[in-house]
Amino acid sequence: MADIEKGIEANDSTIYEIGSITKLFTALCVCKLLELNKINLEGPLSLYLEKWNAVTITNLLNHTSGIPNYIGPKKLC
Repeated sequence: MADIEKGIEANDSTIYEIGSITKLFTALCVCKLLELNKINLEGPLSLYLEKWNAVTITNLLNHTSGIPNYIGPKKLC
């Protein structure tokens, strides 16, 4: 169901909010990349992206990067 309270069925275009569940997978991927010596937690994010030179992966994992909300305004079904 897309919305149990309203009785709306899910379909192939239903969008679900996944909230913070991706944080676990992101942290696991970072750990694997560290194990493979592919990333540096204290190096600038600009080593991997073109933006945010002063931000580190540690900042991202600790939610202290200062990067603004990238999702945009919340849309209701």
